[in-house]
Amino acid sequence: MSSYLDLPVLGVGLAADISSTQPDFRKLLAKGNGAYIDYLNFGAHATQKRRVQHYIGDLIEGDFPLVFHPINFNLCSSEPEPDGLVRELVELVDYSSPAWAGQDVAVWMFEGQYLGSFLLPPILDDESVEETAAKVRTLNQLLPCPFLIENPPVILPVGGMHMVEFMTAVAETADCGLVLDIGHLIGYQQAAGLDVTRIPVNELALDRVIEVHVAGLQQAKVGDSTHLLDQHAYPVDDLCWSFLEDHASKMVNLKGITLEQEFCPVEIVEKNLHRAREIVTKTGVLESAH
Repeated sequence: MSSYLDLPVLGVGLAADISSTQPDFRKLLAKGNGAYIDYLNFGAHATQKRRVQHYIGDLIEGDFPLVFHPINFNLCSSEPEPDGLVRELVELVDYSSPAWAGQDVAVWMFEGQYLGSFLLPPILDDESVEETAAKVRTLNQLLPCPFLIENPPVILPVGGMHMVEFMTAVAETADCGLVLDIGHLIGYQQAAGLDVTRIPVNELALDRVIEVHVAGLQQAKVGDSTHLLDQHAYPVDDLCWSFLEDHASKMVNLKGITLEQEFCPVEIVEKNLHRAREIVTKTGVLESAH
């Protein structure tokens, strides 16, 4: 298996529900006027190989660049992943041949039940760093492509470390690449009672960031507090664009910028693709993208 540092530059991509028509990602496959995607980031359960085959089998056969987002691994749990689960995911990766796979550091499954938006983020401490890193090292040995870790959504931080410190420690201990979800990071910063414009970016291992996610942000009341939540059905938020524009050039190994826009009208996605490509041109990142 290749190192995360040897991955190809993909460009600007889209994360989309492969069965959904909003947005219809197939309208964005043809290059023209900047409103096109260089790759597709797809999510799937371990058991959904046939579903993937049905909806994007033609893209796989045509070697269209893909990135895979598993949604079954309990990365911050010390319990080993079930053999059957790993075997099915290896088969799915073998079939779809993504450039890489990346998943949020969280508990996604409980007693066989998929938690979805009720996933449990990690306890932000040294013990959790070691447990998560051990799991990630194992998965990188088992999967046919590099496995990256993504900072998860958090509305109630637990533990004494900042999310930036935690993700850096796990990545360095496991020697893996990072998926930086800007909306998740802004949401964490707000949930921790910190200024969302003063994220300690320089403490993040920016040289390990391979993929960046941008999306909309939703204000949600939780008790007496207002939280900023990552919301894929909204247009990409200006806070996310500003963060990307300010820091992208520091991500020297960046390979892809992914718009997470599930259920967003294609017209909005097209505008966001233009904006992403303007930032790529301005910052000079992704220079070898096709």
